[in-house]
Amino acid sequence: NEVDVFIYGYVRGFGGIRMNLSNGAVIKKIFSWGDVPLESLSYLLFNNTNVDELPDDIPSTITDISSMFMRSSFNGEEINQWDVSEILNFYCAFYSSSYSQSLSNWKLESATNVKRMFSRASSPPSLGTWTLPKITSAFKYGFFLDKCGMSVLNYDDTINGWQQNLTKFPSNFNVQADGLTSSENSKTAKNNLIESGWEFEGNGCSDCLDFNIEGDVSADLIGRDFTKSNG
Repeated sequence: NEVDVFIYGYVRGFGGIRMNLSNGAVIKKIFSWGDVPLESLSYLLFNNTNVDELPDDIPSTITDISSMFMRSSFNGEEINQWDVSEILNFYCAFYSSSYSQSLSNWKLESATNVKRMFSRASSPPSLGTWTLPKITSAFKYGFFLDKCGMSVLNYDDTINGWQQNLTKFPSNFNVQADGLTSSENSKTAKNNLIESGWEFEGNGCSDCLDFNIEGDVSADLIGRDFTKSNG
């Protein structure tokens, strides 16, 4: 049976709220944030596998969604409509989450901390429309995409989009994305970013090998013979 749950009183945040009730029931949907002056949704769905629907807007008073979807299975596309332009803290927001829907409408105009935001997330969407104009310290964006499962297609689109908005990112931005792979489709944009001072730490390019072998070369790679002759 489904029942509506109402929360009354002066509430500043729902961070760390338990979504499993004492009688074994679980909260599946959050229909409204109410009219209380919420400031934080930090840890709201931490480790949660039950909630599958959230409101299609977010209170303008929210400034912190750190770890909100951390290790969560939530994958509702409605949050792409949220106005997150006043939110400051996105630390670990999608850390190790399975969220994969578009977030192309998010504008992180006020963000001051995006560290580990998508680290270890299984399949993040393209972030090519994003900019980070207020991030000033590498400490505040470190390991942003580290060890996540972003697809080559989405990573290409992310790199191409960021290159088009180069001036709206920290100077000498270090894309710490250990394990990610881009392709030839973003090679030019990636090279332009590197020439502008960016670093791409721990990630590679699947089909961007660009070198010439001159003369006769022979090598034994882990027991396998490799020979190249350019005559």
